[in-house]
Amino acid sequence: MTTHILSALLQAIASPHPPSSGSGFPTSTTLDPSNKASGITLSGGNLTATQVSNDHGAVYSTNSVSSGKVYFEATFEVLNSTSSSTGVGVATSTAPTSDPPGNMNGSGSNDSTSVACVNGSGVFFNNASLGQWTSSAFDTVVTIGIAVDITNKLIWGKNLTAAGNWNNNGSANPATGANGISISGLASSSPLLAVAGFGEFGSNCEITMNFGASGFSGSVPSGFNT
Repeated sequence: MTTHILSALLQAIASPHPPSSGSGFPTSTTLDPSNKASGITLSGGNLTATQVSNDHGAVYSTNSVSSGKVYFEATFEVLNSTSSSTGVGVATSTAPTSDPPGNMNGSGSNDSTSVACVNGSGVFFNNASLGQWTSSAFDTVVTIGIAVDITNKLIWGKNLTAAGNWNNNGSANPATGANGISISGLASSSPLLAVAGFGEFGSNCEITMNFGASGFSGSVPSGFNT
């Protein structure tokens, strides 16, 4: 018994992002002040990320999820006409803080460590669009829902403020797996973190994450965990 307890403690200490296997992000999840770009500041209990310099970068969650179906929300705030690279999604633990999620408008070489619903630019992975999740870019306060089937490598995004469709498609439905955008190319060597980030042309933009500690604006799809 003592050996099993000691082993569990050592594993928890070794993991910087405790995984939540088969369930959603714990409601205690926040953005990680030790895993962010220098041009991003955190506030609001480390749930709000603000881009304080006209540079690109990302910030990651304190917890990760290794399997199952997860749902969380993000509110895009203080946007401007040049904030189209602002995005939210999921990433592996090896994703860099120097580039925005999906590597949209990033400075480094393309990589396969993150995927994101980017403002007006589709679902981005490896600096290329995999498909549309909303009909157009926005420069007002907008809350979006993100549903990710980690096991089957699918993602859906929805503009909740505009009462849009999942993936801008009336037939898309995370609950049934319909018309999800494949993220099968995402590296699968580790559990996935939530990620928020900014391109280099949108200074002073803000993203506030909601992992369930506050009431959601949208309905959680059936079968998805928070």
